[in-house]
Amino acid sequence: PSKVTDVEIFKHRQDLSGQDYEQSKEILLRNSLNVLLRRGIKGMYLHAHDPKLESYLEKMIQK
Repeated sequence: PSKVTDVEIFKHRQDLSGQDYEQSKEILLRNSLNVLLRRGIKGMYLHAHDPKLESYLEKMIQK
């Protein structure tokens, strides 16, 4: 959660503050990813910032 670049995930959450906010970051992030990964009708593109993750994803596509 500390490396998330999508600020929209945490926007408009006045109900969360301090410790509650920190604990909820991972839940909010997982929910957003779940929605995005299930939304693709004709496919979906993923971009990995991490070179190791990018390499792993490319290997998985080839299988």
